[in-house]
Amino acid sequence: MRTPEHTPSIAYLICAVFVFVAHTLDGIDGKQARRTASSSALGEIFDHGCDAWVAVFLPCSTMSIFGEELNPFTMFHIQVLGCFGFVFSHWEKYVTDVLYLPWVFDLSQIIFSLTFVIASNPVINAIITHQRNPRLFLLTFGTVLANVTLRVMAAQLGRMEIQLFSPLTLLYLGTILVHIIGSQFKNLNQRLPMWDFGLLAFVCFMIIVLHLKYAIQLIKEFCTILNIRPFTVTNRAKSS
Repeated sequence: MRTPEHTPSIAYLICAVFVFVAHTLDGIDGKQARRTASSSALGEIFDHGCDAWVAVFLPCSTMSIFGEELNPFTMFHIQVLGCFGFVFSHWEKYVTDVLYLPWVFDLSQIIFSLTFVIASNPVINAIITHQRNPRLFLLTFGTVLANVTLRVMAAQLGRMEIQLFSPLTLLYLGTILVHIIGSQFKNLNQRLPMWDFGLLAFVCFMIIVLHLKYAIQLIKEFCTILNIRPFTVTNRAKSS
């Protein structure tokens, strides 16, 4: 029996087509860049930067498929493994100049990530009630990690020193502090579901806007340094 809350069947077909097209394009972009003599650091920023953010949406999509039967915290485990895989891979490249993407499948990194998840379980449950809004929580947390990955990539490609803290991380930590303080007030605690959703929705919006703003600024800077234009290969092809 179907209810208005059920996802339309066409949505799954559309998602399947988009995933296939995305992975196909992701696999041929490097070959196309070499064919047009347009390989550059900007291409790596686009490629791996988008991949780092795509890892945010996969747990949300999986949760939509399985519905309420899948524990939201299980999806958080999956997202941590995927997102931290990108962070660790590009941190390794920053140190060694060698990129080895399948870090997420390495046993030691899986153990490290699981240790982090297990240790943070009581803290996260007390901070954000992601059981009520799991997709919003996963999107917020994952976007912060995607931004960290992008900053590590920019530092490695630009031969710069990595910032100790990113603004998005500080914003996220500040939100946690506000939530902890706010939940201690009895009157506010009685309206905790409304308080949680409003705070999480606002922070999610701000983090996405700041992440996109940083990405656009980074693209402009690399275009200026490399003397190229984004989404344009005509000049580069003629010069070669």
